[in-house]
Amino acid sequence: MIDKEEQKKVDRQNIFKLVVSQFLINLGDVLINPKVTLPWLLQSLGGSFVPVRLVGANT
Repeated sequence: MIDKEEQKKVDRQNIFKLVVSQFLINLGDVLINPKVTLPWLLQSLGGSFVPVRLVGANT
């Protein structure tokens, strides 16, 4: 059996692992999202970014 001090240590480690894994999952979701990634990519390439839906709006 694990005594209370060892159990607290294990619990703290598990909480840390859960927080880190949740952060990495959310970071991955943001990086996969094209609404975030494409404008950033185009801006970093130096091109001017015009959303596709606005290109033919005034014709």
